[in-house]
Amino acid sequence: MMRLHLATYKYAWDSKETPLHLGFIIDDIKDSSMIKQIASDGNHVDLYAYTSMLAAALQVQAEEIATLQNEIVHCHR
Repeated sequence: MMRLHLATYKYAWDSKETPLHLGFIIDDIKDSSMIKQIASDGNHVDLYAYTSMLAAALQVQAEEIATLQNEIVHCHR
């Protein structure tokens, strides 16, 4: 996730007033772990798969943070 480059962009059909979109460009993805988040048509992101991957990453980070916090508490005793 940390290596995923986010870009701001407009679609060719967007008007001048359309705000910029934020996301990653499918053609820029070189990380094979991200391939699962691209829909089978290759033209858009599978939002369910992408959101699930983000939830899993947050859960892992929360566990790591809790472990580190516990280590800090035990070091100060």
